Amino acid sequence: MRNKLGLVLLSILFILSNCSTFPKPSSTNESLLVIICHKSAQQTEADQNTQIPGLQFSGPMTAAVELQSAEWGIKTVKLEAGSYQVQLAENAANPIIKQYEIKPQAVILFPYSFTIADNGKVSYLRVTADEQQKAVQLLLNHIDFEPWVGNGYIGFGKARPKMYLSQNSRSITINSDPAGASIFIDNIDWGTTPKKIELSAGKYLLRLEKEGFKPLKRIISVENNNQEYYTLEPLSTETKVIKKDTYSIMVFPFVNIQDENYNPYGNIFLNTFNTNFIKDKELRVIQVAGMGNPGRADYPDLKLAAKNGAELVVAGRYQESKEKLFVHALLYDVQSERVKYAVIYISEAGFSVFDSIDDISLNFSREVSRVLPKPGNPILEQEGNVSAELSAYEKQVFMNRIISKRCSWPHVLSINAGIQMVGDQIQTPSSSEEELRNTPRTPINSLKIEYEYIFSPFLSLSAGLGAHVGSCSAGDEDVFAIDFHATVGPRIYFRSSKSDIYAGILLSATYAPVMTITDMGVDYDYGPYFYASALINAGIKFYFSSLISDKPFYLDTGITFDAVTLNFEESGEISYIPLNMMLYIGLGWHL
Repeated sequence: MRNKLGLVLLSILFILSNCSTFPKPSSTNESLLVIICHKSAQQTEADQNTQIPGLQFSGPMTAAVELQSAEWGIKTVKLEAGSYQVQLAENAANPIIKQYEIKPQAVILFPYSFTIADNGKVSYLRVTADEQQKAVQLLLNHIDFEPWVGNGYIGFGKARPKMYLSQNSRSITINSDPAGASIFIDNIDWGTTPKKIELSAGKYLLRLEKEGFKPLKRIISVENNNQEYYTLEPLSTETKVIKKDTYSIMVFPFVNIQDENYNPYGNIFLNTFNTNFIKDKELRVIQVAGMGNPGRADYPDLKLAAKNGAELVVAGRYQESKEKLFVHALLYDVQSERVKYAVIYISEAGFSVFDSIDDISLNFSREVSRVLPKPGNPILEQEGNVSAELSAYEKQVFMNRIISKRCSWPHVLSINAGIQMVGDQIQTPSSSEEELRNTPRTPINSLKIEYEYIFSPFLSLSAGLGAHVGSCSAGDEDVFAIDFHATVGPRIYFRSSKSDIYAGILLSATYAPVMTITDMGVDYDYGPYFYASALINAGIKFYFSSLISDKPFYLDTGITFDAVTLNFEESGEISYIPLNMMLYIGLGWHL
């Protein structure tokens, strides 16, 4: 009964410890609003002062945010997209800060930071660049921020928290002819042209829209402080706006692996592939002269492709060897700079090389059509947004950062309590002439302290010391025994942001000094006993901490099977012990 009660209490502790106030997105129409809060002994001068402790949001949904804070921190609230009125109180007499627009699927930094004085008064000022940077670091240090990674970011200025981009700020000025075109970068409305925008260095999806003109879409690379000029094509009265059903593709000359300076077939591949792609109604071929040396380090030049409006790039390498032509052809997605499809062909060289190139081009063209979305759907997951691949990659980078930080504390200490659920205990002879007899199936309490060293995120080595204490009553017999055990062995891990699943094979040595069986009021002592076991161990660790900066503290629960257990008798005989199963639960720390 006590064992069951302990397990229930630990389970409740686990559930309560994992409750988090950091919201998670439940739909693509929701955004995360981030509010900076200070706590100061001296009241800061501000535009307005009030003793009301919270913010009230009214619009598509209502929300209240308490502004009490530690010395410096952030508050977060999940809001549906739309227009909101923001007040410093429930009282309608209090001033409205502003009519505030919440964009969909974004992480938004509120433009004011709030300071709470000791007298309870709240003051607010415009967010500074330093505060933007500190807010970014707090978000990126929070494990529960992971679901929001990959969304658009508004109000962070130079500190835009993109995991896969550098934090170096760049300015880019977008110009259009005619002016006044709406600017969308990664699906976020940045105003109208001409417009100077501060962004972190990296790749973005730009879309320009203006009534009466064809929409323009380009993948831009922000590396230097520069200006971009775009000319919008007017829609004539005869022009119909047709739903997009083609994707722009650019082919680069193939590279000779054996000798980059001798490339007899490079342009033949280019021209042959272009010929086949032109026949494909799903593709719009972009041909550019003066591509330069295809053997240079940045081959294929995805910047050149993006500048010319290409969404896909075909590139490859080839080699002639013993009358065979080896070709490696690849299809790139320009936005994510990742390979969408790749294949190796082996064909005839020599006099048949031109026929081989024709066959390879035709086959690869068919494969490209196969991997494209259905006509009418953009190659990106959402029109005007970063691709799903890029978003997934960014989340993976963020999760790897959490795991890497966790594994930077390689020394792990845990304490576990367990109970044996099934299995027979050791066999004990009453005398040398009598037959062996089994003790009844006995619940055994187990306590173990374990040390674990993390070699890599995927592998660790553990060693532990513990003791079993067991007793039972069956019929006229009572059994009581204490044994001590040591384990050592490797574990492999499958890690995520807030939990780790592990499995391992452990070797165990167990020593039982004595077992006492009480039969009809008479005690019989047996032992000592020594066991050697091979254990199969599997379990899961649930991490309590919500901040990457905290030393990881976790709940550990799992199961251990005795795959093989040998009992070494005093007489020198070795007997096999039936399968045992142990459930355990405990707590652990990374040191």
